[in-house]
Amino acid sequence: GLDELSPQGRRLIGLIKEMVKNMALAMNVPEEDVVFTRKDLRKFSGWSNYQIHMQVRELMELEYLYPVSCGRQGKKYAYKLVWDGGAWTEKDLGLVDIGEL
Repeated sequence: GLDELSPQGRRLIGLIKEMVKNMALAMNVPEEDVVFTRKDLRKFSGWSNYQIHMQVRELMELEYLYPVSCGRQGKKYAYKLVWDGGAWTEKDLGLVDIGEL
């Protein structure tokens, strides 16, 4: 669940969702078809290479991102967003509804 994500991971997944939406509109393709690189993400977010590297690894491990290309043989690291952008609720974050207490 989303409670597994670090605060930085939550921020980055929100930025990725926004970037993918913008890229999909610009390319006139569905969001599911957008492939982006770490460089795209650095440019969009303004985050450092180290920050992107660490948070992308977390998002991949938790299956929010799917690696399309893993940087081998001169290829760039490229990813697709797997998370559908559903709203985070108190339940997603592991919180109990006050009415249930």
